[in-house]
Amino acid sequence: MKELANKKITLIIILVVTILLLYYLFNFWSDGLYAKFNSNVGLELFYSFQDFVPNFLILGLLSTCLVAESFYQNKQSRFQNCIIARVGYKERVKYEVKNIVITSFIIRLLFNIFVLLIIHMFFSNVTFKEYSDASYYASGVVELFTNSKLSLLFYIIYSSIGFSIFSLFIYSISYFIKNQHVFKISGIVLFIGLTVLSAIIGNQLYIYFSDIKFANPILQALTTSSLMVPAMMGFTSITSLFETHIYFWYTCLCFIIYSAIFLSIRYKMERKNG
Repeated sequence: MKELANKKITLIIILVVTILLLYYLFNFWSDGLYAKFNSNVGLELFYSFQDFVPNFLILGLLSTCLVAESFYQNKQSRFQNCIIARVGYKERVKYEVKNIVITSFIIRLLFNIFVLLIIHMFFSNVTFKEYSDASYYASGVVELFTNSKLSLLFYIIYSSIGFSIFSLFIYSISYFIKNQHVFKISGIVLFIGLTVLSAIIGNQLYIYFSDIKFANPILQALTTSSLMVPAMMGFTSITSLFETHIYFWYTCLCFIIYSAIFLSIRYKMERKNG
């Protein structure tokens, strides 16, 4: 009961903070004149919020405190050991992985819808005005498709998939994190840490090379932002919408492989320890 109450409190805090951040963004860059003559202001506010650093903290917190934490608490309990002894380690892990992936996808999907509804109801209508010239759009609006409606739809789907894979990655390393407080912030640390690492490597490569397309596979294999906020942040030399889609799925595959490796190591350690 205490765990459920803590999750409810955490969720309420996150939603309130999200509304305050949206209010701050709206007042920061969208004055009355801009809102009057730009019919896509609600949509632009949505995308501005996506690559806003405090949103990274929210997503990192969601991946641990609302998704993977219950399994982290179970891993050291006698109840968990009894379940594993009864159904087997592999079956238990399959159940937990399925639960993590589905729960994470739903949470991120609902969070995206919540942000859109708050923007539409309280700040600016979310409308779709199409332009023949993509340069008329603000950053983020047509990052996945030249059609703003399709781009938003695929962003919501892709970000939900990416978030579920990131949560799976957090779950896979939970066995190796002994301190619960460290685990609570592991989502934030890994999300921002790997994003910053990719940015540093990409910026250093730009110093020595005019084109860093050769490094795309390496950078995309590290860039957690490609999972959490797909197409919103570019530390690699991606030059087309097609490449954006390909590298999103490539990053997903990389983090699934990382998760499988950590789960395999955990399985061997569990067997060794009896």
